[in-house]
Amino acid sequence: MAIRVIASSKNFRAEQSLRNLVRNTHKGISHAFNRIGRDISGEAKRTIREDPKTGVIREVKDPFTGELQLHQASAPGESPANLSGALAGSIGAIAQNNQLQIGAGGNVVGNIFMMDIVTFVDYAAELELEFERPYLKPSIDRKQRNTRTYLSNHLRLSLEGE
Repeated sequence: MAIRVIASSKNFRAEQSLRNLVRNTHKGISHAFNRIGRDISGEAKRTIREDPKTGVIREVKDPFTGELQLHQASAPGESPANLSGALAGSIGAIAQNNQLQIGAGGNVVGNIFMMDIVTFVDYAAELELEFERPYLKPSIDRKQRNTRTYLSNHLRLSLEGE
């Protein structure tokens, strides 16, 4: 089935309505993606900073003072252990052009559920994808219900405001 639109002054209202629908749909998606990105990146930061770790305890140099300190690493399957805060501090989300990038920075290194994983921290992608220290995928999984709710609500609100 094909729809054919013929240019005519009688079609002006229909054309305007279609343009508004497209504009408002993009607006709703953009608002939802911003909220989803903040939600998921906040959860990823929380898992690194707060979730308990059960890996090896060893002496490491404090990245700021240079003094030796005890550090408990994460075990496989746990989110990375926080040492310097660089990884957690670099996690963010960018929503633009109806695309959402979530991760720790700028270079796309992988993809989870149609969302790009990006990194500025050299070791971020390796922790997630190679060393079994996931922090993004579990955060996305935990926030799936919120993601659906945000998309539904923001699209509904943007379309009602037409």
